[in-house]
Amino acid sequence: MKISKNKVISITYILNEGDLQGNLIQEVTKDKPFEVLFGVGSLLPKFENALEGLVKGDAFSFSLESKDAYGDHQPNAIMELEK
Repeated sequence: MKISKNKVISITYILNEGDLQGNLIQEVTKDKPFEVLFGVGSLLPKFENALEGLVKGDAFSFSLESKDAYGDHQPNAIMELEK
């Protein structure tokens, strides 16, 4: 099955800052994969573009600029909350 609109997908990935050698930000593994309904706007557009058409077992890699993700870091927008 190819990844396409209105399909539930399950993926694993490693997210690094900058490039593959950058700081590890997040790792999603087989024991707790990321599952999402594809093509309904819940993923960043460039993330969806990189996944669309892939089939089980395909590897993928892509880069995002902050403007294509959630924007530049805004230190004044950070709130500290008690646990």
